[in-house]
Amino acid sequence: MANYRQRGDTVHTNNKQKNCYMVDNLVGEPSHNCYNNQQCQCSSSRYDPNSKVYFSSNSNNKQHVPPPIATNMDLLNSPAHSLRRSYSNVSDDDDFQTVSHKKSKQLNNLMHHNNRSQLSHRQQHVNPVVNNNLIMNASRPITPLTSTNDMNIQQSRQQQNITTASTRFALTRYPFPPHIVRFNSKTVTVNQVKEEITKHVKNVYQFDIEVANCRTSNFKCNNNELDILLYLKDSTSFAFLLDQTKWPTKIAGEDYCFPSLASIPPQLSLIIKNVNLNIDFDEFSFEIKNLYPEVKNVIRMKNKFGNNIKLVKIELTSTKVRQDILDDKKLIINYITYDIDHYLAPINVLICSKCCGLGHFRKQCPELSETCRTCSQTFQDLKEHHCSSDPKCKHCNGDHTSNSMKCPVVKDFRAELTRKILSNNNNRAPFSPTTNNKINHQYNPSDFPPITSSWPQVDNPMMSKLNDVINGLAQVNVTLGKLCETNRKFEQFIVDKNVHDMMIIKEIEHLKILDKKFENDLILLNTKTITQDNLTKRNDDILKQLLLPVLEDILKFIIVMNKDNSGRPLDADVKSRFELYRTQVAKTSESKIFN
Repeated sequence: MANYRQRGDTVHTNNKQKNCYMVDNLVGEPSHNCYNNQQCQCSSSRYDPNSKVYFSSNSNNKQHVPPPIATNMDLLNSPAHSLRRSYSNVSDDDDFQTVSHKKSKQLNNLMHHNNRSQLSHRQQHVNPVVNNNLIMNASRPITPLTSTNDMNIQQSRQQQNITTASTRFALTRYPFPPHIVRFNSKTVTVNQVKEEITKHVKNVYQFDIEVANCRTSNFKCNNNELDILLYLKDSTSFAFLLDQTKWPTKIAGEDYCFPSLASIPPQLSLIIKNVNLNIDFDEFSFEIKNLYPEVKNVIRMKNKFGNNIKLVKIELTSTKVRQDILDDKKLIINYITYDIDHYLAPINVLICSKCCGLGHFRKQCPELSETCRTCSQTFQDLKEHHCSSDPKCKHCNGDHTSNSMKCPVVKDFRAELTRKILSNNNNRAPFSPTTNNKINHQYNPSDFPPITSSWPQVDNPMMSKLNDVINGLAQVNVTLGKLCETNRKFEQFIVDKNVHDMMIIKEIEHLKILDKKFENDLILLNTKTITQDNLTKRNDDILKQLLLPVLEDILKFIIVMNKDNSGRPLDADVKSRFELYRTQVAKTSESKIFN
């Protein structure tokens, strides 16, 4: 740093000239250039250790220099450079504070910031000349904080007015879709329907259903038809009435029907994660329904571009089964384990039933004519309109109806609405139990101006690397634990396998012994068979060579003795029988079967 001389009539260094120029600007006097005026009397200099800036006073023209504060530390139109680096080049106020990891330092900085702001505010009123010179000599305009806050408040009010109805619609609708019952007569009342259904379920199934509301509708009915919409409070009651066999046969003495089935709400739905896009989805759905018969629908989720993603939604009809699956936190299908999580439904979008516009109800619709939601044509009376059934969106001119959730305009509106609701929930003040509920508070946005954005926390590279190392070690520890568990299971598997192998070896040895015994028995049986064959052959030889010839001779003798002297048979029956015997003996000799 350059050395400064304290006596007059000398040429100061460039840094000294710049400091003189800076002090002149702060005081509001014209600048005294030491190059042009060598008689410049800079009799004394002073160094402020807090601001790290040199201040000079002129002996000829004495002017009181204000102490360094937050409002006069900006070097406006000054070639001098500050010895400390500024936090930001775009900050016009003094509303910054150094971010620290310790809460005590944050509290001290906040108290110091408040005291410094109050001191700056007092000095602005005491010395208005300095502030005016600062504003006039500024190289860029300074926007007051109050005007910025007013602008933000005005924008937030406009946005709130635009989406108030949509926000109320999204937050105050019934949590479950209604069960719609259609009657052919308009004499049935909602109280009769509610009481008879509740009584029937209580008497027959010993179950209490919680009814939130019950109302009528004739939007899609004919002249004599009436729809009654039954809203339920909890998912158990809703799931119970999904089974139409549990409804009474008649309500208030009238027959009824179900024009449509109630859609499954998010409270009865789950999400399956990381489902491969290349699997057979029909087979996947079939396996899920076989594993859990309470699963009604299996739906592959899609992104905003209409492409399939790795999330699958399952809709169930039982709260118990859903809770069991959530408790397990996984689902095993075809030997693959999938993670299970809650299904968060998108926010309902308010679409006017008169003009198909977004963000308002039919009663607040500013349009005079009605708009067909299919073809987007406007008519005074929509009942006289004969629709061409060619879908055309009113918002984007796409080939879909104007109230379709696939419309990109509706999707953008839903995204903005979701963003607003989440922002309101995050900015909502916590409830204090000590607050007196009898006092009617009225919210005024001007009483709560938005605070300036905080300075981003400076990331320490060394701390980031240490955090990465710690996270890596934690992951390695988890991986080693899994490997140890897997090794233990594998060792147990090897032990069980060895025991099983020993049992198999013993069974094989036993089978070998039995096989050897069977071979010995077979050899003995073959020997006996050969002996029996030899005996049978010898008996056949004896029969053919001895017995059959003797028997034939005896038969011949008997036949001869049965004749008289003239050669006629004495007994014809005896002759025929012995002739038959003789023929059979001849066939036996020739190894023929008897006839």
